[in-house]
Amino acid sequence: TAIAGTPDYMAPEQRIGGAAVTPLSDIYAFALVLHEMVTGRLPAATGLDRTVLPTGWTPALARCLAPDPKRRFAAAPEVVRSLKRAGRRHRLLRWASTAVLLTTVLGGGLAAGGYRLLRRLISPLPASRHAVVLPFRNANGDPAWDPVASGITETVASELARAQRPGMDFWVLPNSDVTAQHVAAPAQARQLFGTNLAITATLERQGSNARLHMEIVTPDGRALVVRDIVSPSAGLFRLPSQAASEAAEMLEVAYKPAAAGDGTAPKNGEAYRLYEAAAAAMRTQDSQDVQKAISLLSQALDQDPEYALAYAKLAQAYAARWNSARQPELIDLANRSIERAVALNGNSVALHHAAASVANTFKKSRQALDEAGRCLALDPAEAECALYMAGAYDGLGRLNEA
Repeated sequence: TAIAGTPDYMAPEQRIGGAAVTPLSDIYAFALVLHEMVTGRLPAATGLDRTVLPTGWTPALARCLAPDPKRRFAAAPEVVRSLKRAGRRHRLLRWASTAVLLTTVLGGGLAAGGYRLLRRLISPLPASRHAVVLPFRNANGDPAWDPVASGITETVASELARAQRPGMDFWVLPNSDVTAQHVAAPAQARQLFGTNLAITATLERQGSNARLHMEIVTPDGRALVVRDIVSPSAGLFRLPSQAASEAAEMLEVAYKPAAAGDGTAPKNGEAYRLYEAAAAAMRTQDSQDVQKAISLLSQALDQDPEYALAYAKLAQAYAARWNSARQPELIDLANRSIERAVALNGNSVALHHAAASVANTFKKSRQALDEAGRCLALDPAEAECALYMAGAYDGLGRLNEA
């Protein structure tokens, strides 16, 4: 027997094939969605999140979520009245009232998957979303985790930028602008760049796990959406991509992660931590820091000899070192590193991006053009690869194409 509905939002009776689906099922789904929009998550198995829900809402939502349909509110207007009687005029209540009444009109729309419309109606976010990703804070007290927090910040900003589309009233401030202007607070970003939302996060170690607490906040610091990500420290390298996906969901934007493919991710958290420490050192563009990055990347590759991204970053470090030292052997070291990276995974945007960067540094315009083309074939939204392609065309004297 077919069962209609979206699993996470189905009432208990919907999970029984052949059972009647009534407006009481919609009231159950409504409570789930409202809880998620206010707290950033569905109710846990242990119950409602009383610490975040507005005062007085818990009894009303608990009644909506009664396993027995007969114990729920009999009709949508009763839900609205109960929420209003809670005494606190939460900013979502007007939308919630509209949405729950719409549930009655639709008659089963939520149960059949129409909950997405409800989510839009009661979304706490503005229609225009102009966002900044502020530097994620390392709350561990261990400076070794600073590069990890910085790396996650950079990944979230760059991945959200890939979600921007023509016609959308959504954009994300480039991380380079945040860094250049030393932006540290939502109000500062609003004053300098006109953003109306900020993504903040704290990273901390909890035993054998890493926890990332993320918030979408207004310029005055008011949290609109909250989310926690917990990852085993050994799988720390997965946290940046997880954070990017969660941030896109929190901002309610469509996002498809770039396909990394096999060979780009490390096999352990220590290799990833060393990689991020090297990336942080390279951002200073100081020759001593670049040499430090080369050492750190070598250690990362000792930890994981098949870490393709580390080979690619090592090639970029050798190229950066060549810019100041002009030692011919650095060209050979860079070329061998990037060849090893691409050999491990020829279908990675990040690796072809790095290969185009290295080729441009050494003025190998034809090679840079080929690598930038492969990068853009895999991901047409990769803006830096388009810039590398323009630089390659310029090097070849093809100015119109540049």
